[in-house]
Amino acid sequence: MFKFKFRKRKATAEENAYVEKQVRKIPKVVSIIFLIYVIIFVCFMIWYFDFRSKYYISDVEGPSMSPTINAEVSDSDPNTKQDFVYVNKKKEAQRGDIVVVNLNTTGVKENDYYIIKRVIAMAGDKITIKIAEDGYYHVFMQYAGQEEVIQLDEDYIKSYEGWTSAKSAYIASTTYYESEFYGTFISSGMHVSIIDGVAFYEVPENSYFCLGDNRAVSIDSRRRGVFSKNKICGVAEIIVKNGTKYRGVKLFFKKWGSIWGFYWKQIELLFAR
Repeated sequence: MFKFKFRKRKATAEENAYVEKQVRKIPKVVSIIFLIYVIIFVCFMIWYFDFRSKYYISDVEGPSMSPTINAEVSDSDPNTKQDFVYVNKKKEAQRGDIVVVNLNTTGVKENDYYIIKRVIAMAGDKITIKIAEDGYYHVFMQYAGQEEVIQLDEDYIKSYEGWTSAKSAYIASTTYYESEFYGTFISSGMHVSIIDGVAFYEVPENSYFCLGDNRAVSIDSRRRGVFSKNKICGVAEIIVKNGTKYRGVKLFFKKWGSIWGFYWKQIELLFAR
């Protein structure tokens, strides 16, 4: 039996010259496109790992943030599923932000219990909840360092009528206060000041006053009191609607659609300034 041995032959000078000539024929535009592709890919990978270091996914339970974040399947539409959120753990909460709060008071991680609410007032803000001219409960604020008292226009509220009808009220100085808010803050007299005959509560340092968007059912700062800064676990910036309805590839595109929708909105806000 014959055995064949293959030896690697070195290319001749003529062959090398031919290869170099063919390489030179590659249009410059192809090289530019490839360079752009590499730059985009590198930028994407930097963004991706930065995103992963900042955000984590959190499920939402209960109806307290409805309709902004829905955590219950609709009776009228069985195809709807729970929403979930991407939480930015490195962002410091501001007024209007939706935040995740850790209610654990024991210090034992196994006892951690989280709720999700919206920041309404911060340290130094003076706040009260009372019936306005339209006959419904509203939040009134005097922001820290300002003298003007404003009625918050909260377009995310599920129902002012439902909120008002679901709560009883105390009467003090002809002002109708929501019962839970009055009992937790106003009646104690601590951090309370009178502005134009109305009692306001001033939020202490390093604290947040948080409420749910579905005020009629939310158990929030009105009952629990203000939340200290170290209890805020992050800001829920990205909401994935009906997230638990999807699986696999559909869930992948649903997530990315929500993420890019969030960034597009940030761009619009940037140019609107």
